[in-house]
Parts: sequence; C-alpha cells; structure tokens
Amino acid sequence: MIPNQNKMRVMETIAERNLISLMNDTKWRKLQDAVINTLLFPPPYQGKYLLDDLLHPEEFEKDVWYWGDWIEGIVPFYNVEWIRVRPRY
Repeated sequence: MIPNQNKMRVMETIAERNLISLMNDTKWRKLQDAVINTLLFPPPYQGKYLLDDLLHPEEFEKDVWYWGDWIEGIVPFYNVEWIRVRPRY
C-alpha cells in the first residue's frame, strides 16, 4: 500500500472510531530517543496498530526472550494505537 493511502486509511479509522491522539511525532520521538539513548537495553513491547486487529506480538503475558525494535518497529507513529512495554531483561 502506498504510504499516503495508508495514512488516509488510518485517519478514516480514527474518525470512525472517534479516537483522539495523546501522542504526537515529537512525543513519540522523545520516547524513542530516551529508550535508545538512556536505557541499558531496548525493552520489548507489544503494539496495537490502528489498521490491524492483531497484537504484535500476539503473546506477551509471560516474560519474553527478545528485545524491542525501537528504531523501526513503531514507525510510522501515526499508525500506533497503543504499546505495552515490558521493562525487564
């Protein structure tokens, strides 16, 4: 899908579901930079994206063995509905 079409679908979904944004690109980048540059390890996270019914990863209740991809994993920010971070190594 072309990025502009994807963003248009996201904006339509936001309007249909009457969602509001608590984060903007500046806040997402600040969080991303803090995780990458401050923490001793990049904690894994579970994400829910606006155009996807599945969680990524689907199973996240137990401790996981992998680290989170904080560089490319949550981009584009406008598509993130929420993330849940597991700050344990």
